[in-house]
Amino acid sequence: MHGIQSVGFPPERHADRVVAAMLRQLAETRKTLWKTIADTIADSSDGSPKAQRKMEQRIRRAGAIQTELTPGKRGKYTLLIYDFTGWCPRRDAEIQVGDKIPEKPWIACNIGVLRSEGRGRENVSYRARPILFITHHAISRAAQRIGVRTPDDLIFTVKIIWRAAFKLLAEKGRHKEVASAAAARLARPDGRRQ
Repeated sequence: MHGIQSVGFPPERHADRVVAAMLRQLAETRKTLWKTIADTIADSSDGSPKAQRKMEQRIRRAGAIQTELTPGKRGKYTLLIYDFTGWCPRRDAEIQVGDKIPEKPWIACNIGVLRSEGRGRENVSYRARPILFITHHAISRAAQRIGVRTPDDLIFTVKIIWRAAFKLLAEKGRHKEVASAAAARLARPDGRRQ
């Protein structure tokens, strides 16, 4: 009995299947992350820096790629949350659970800002915006030429691209500026990018 065996890196068809599987996994992770953020905002005791760090760890365990906490007293803090999601460039929208995976999807690297004014006001805001897009071409070529064969391999590759871009911004001293601008201005209230 003869089986089909792959010699060398995967062909484009296989690469597209890996990308589609990864995007489904990212949509599930993003859904869980948003639920955890909402639950955290609703029931976390975030008055002290220690409690704020616990909240940060809870969000990181839910699927955030990276978090950055600026703690404060009496419940005043800012938490940056970085995550990935699939992106449909044709609709200019995030790919969510149950959505059909487009023919040439992208990956959006998002930044969310969770900010609390503190002092018992219970005024917590959360905004998230994409700040880096990784195109289908780059994703597919990584699957074809680097030998990426599973969704976990591809997520690892996307993390490397993300960290390299973030490192470049940090070297230029602009990562905080870009993070703030992304949360505040990259998308208008109607959702379109500027």
